[in-house]
Amino acid sequence: MSSLRRYRLATTFFALTTAFAGYHAWHDDPGAGARGATRSAVTAKARKGDMAALRRPLRVNAAAVGLSEHALIDQLLAARTAQQVSIVADKLGLVGTDDAVAALAGLVDDPRPGVPESVIAAIGRIGTTRAVDLLLDLEGDARPRIRSAAVSGMASTGDARARKRLVAMARDRGDPLRATAIYALAEVGGDEVVKVLGSLARAGDYEAASAAVYALGQVSATDAQAMLVELARTGDTRIRALAVQNLQPQDDATIQLLTGMVKAGDPQVLAAALGALGKSGDPAVLPVLVSAAAGGPQYARWSAVTAIGEIGGEEAVAALGEILRKGDRNLAGQVAQMLVNLGGEDARDVLIEVALSEGPTSSMVIQALQQLRSPDVTTALVEIARHGRAADRRAVLPGLVKAGNEEAIALAIDLTERGTRQDRLDAIRMLGDTSAPEARAALVRIAESSSGQARTFALDVLAQATPDDPAAARADSDRHDRHPVHLHRRVQRARGHRAAARRAARARVRREHRDAR
Repeated sequence: MSSLRRYRLATTFFALTTAFAGYHAWHDDPGAGARGATRSAVTAKARKGDMAALRRPLRVNAAAVGLSEHALIDQLLAARTAQQVSIVADKLGLVGTDDAVAALAGLVDDPRPGVPESVIAAIGRIGTTRAVDLLLDLEGDARPRIRSAAVSGMASTGDARARKRLVAMARDRGDPLRATAIYALAEVGGDEVVKVLGSLARAGDYEAASAAVYALGQVSATDAQAMLVELARTGDTRIRALAVQNLQPQDDATIQLLTGMVKAGDPQVLAAALGALGKSGDPAVLPVLVSAAAGGPQYARWSAVTAIGEIGGEEAVAALGEILRKGDRNLAGQVAQMLVNLGGEDARDVLIEVALSEGPTSSMVIQALQQLRSPDVTTALVEIARHGRAADRRAVLPGLVKAGNEEAIALAIDLTERGTRQDRLDAIRMLGDTSAPEARAALVRIAESSSGQARTFALDVLAQATPDDPAAARADSDRHDRHPVHLHRRVQRARGHRAAARRAARARVRREHRDAR
C-alpha cells in the first residue's frame, strides 16, 4: 500500500470518528445510563435552569485563538500604564495557565490605581488550583481593596473551596465585606448557594437579608425563583417587597400571585408587583397594568406605565396611546418616552397625533418626538415650527435648522428680519449651528447691514462658525472701525494733525520774518 493511500485512509478514519463523537455529544440522552453519566455538569445545570455556570468566563487554549501566553506575559510585565495592564490581563484571564498566575501575582502589590483589581480578576478567571490558592491567601490581606478584589475573583473560579470561603464570609455578621461575599455567591450559583441565601434572607438582619434577596434574583435558577416566591408570601414587609421586585415571573402561578397583590393594593408591595408583572412579558397582564395606570397612587401609576413599556408589542403600544390621549400631564412625558423606546409606525403615529393636537401634553410629547428620525416626523416638526404655539416653535426650530432642513432655515432667516428682539437673537444663534450656505449669507448680511446687539451677535456667531471667512473678517473690521472708542481716537488723531500743522505754519512765518529782518 502506498504512502498516499495510507494517508487517505487515516484521514477518512479520523473524520468518521470525529463525526461519530460529535453526533453522540449533540444527541446526548439524559435518560440513557452510560451516555447520561458522561454529560458535563454545566449542561446538567443549564437544563435545570441554573444559568450561573454559563455566566462564568470561558478559558481556552491560547494557540486556538491565535495568541501566545508567554508573549502576553512579556507584554504584561512591559506595560507602562494601568490601561495596558488591564487589556493584557483580560486576555490572560481567557487563555492563561499557572505561568500567567505567577506573572499576575507579581503585580498584586502594584500601587497604580486599578492594576491590582485587574490582575486579581484575571487570576479568578484562570481558576486553576494555584489561582484559587492565591485568591484564598489574598482574601486575608489587610488592604480592603485587595481583599474585595479577591472575593470577587473567587466567584469566577467555580471552585468548592472558594464557595466554602464565600459562604463563611456571608454568614459572618462582623465581616465588612459580607455584602460583597453575598453578591459573589450569586455568580457562583447552585442549590447550596440558594439555600444559604434563603437562610440569610430570613435571619432578621435587614442589611444582609436585602443583599441576599437581590443575589437570589441574580442566580437565574428555578430554585432561586421558588425561594423568592416563598419570601414574597410571608415575613418582613420590606423583604417581601424586595423579593417581589427581584422576581422573574414565567409561570401562571407566580403571575396570579402578583396580580392578586396589585388588586389588593398593598402600598408596600404594589409598585414592586407592577414592575415584576412587566418583566413577565405576558400581554395577558396588560388589563391589570392599564387599570393601575388609570387610578391609584401616583408612584403606582408610574410603575404601571413602565411595566406596560417592558411588555411591548402592538397591544402595549395601543394601551400607551390611549393613556397619552387622555392628556394626563403627570404621565405624558413617561408614556411618550416609552413609545419612543418601543418604536414602530404605530407608536410614531400616536406621538405625531398628540404633538400636533396642541393639547395640554403636546409640549412634553414634542420633546420625545424629536428623538425620532423619519420623514413623517420631520414633516410634523416643520408643521409645528410654522403654525404651532410660540413655545413649541422655539422647541423644534433649533433642531430642524441644525439638521439643515431648508424650510426651517427659511423660517429662521425670516425671524431675523421680522421677529422680536429675542426671536432675532435666537434665530441668529440657530443659523450659526448649520453649515448651509443660505444661513451663512444671512449672517453676513446681518453683520454688514444691521446695527446694535444683532450686528454684534451675528459677528460673534460668524467668528465662531467660520473664523477664516474673508467676508466675516471684513465685516468685523468694519465693526472695529465704527466702534465709538475707535471713532473718538480717529477724531483725536485728526485734531492732533491739525494742531501740528498750525504750529508748523507759525514756525515757518517766524523764520521768514526773522530772515527778512
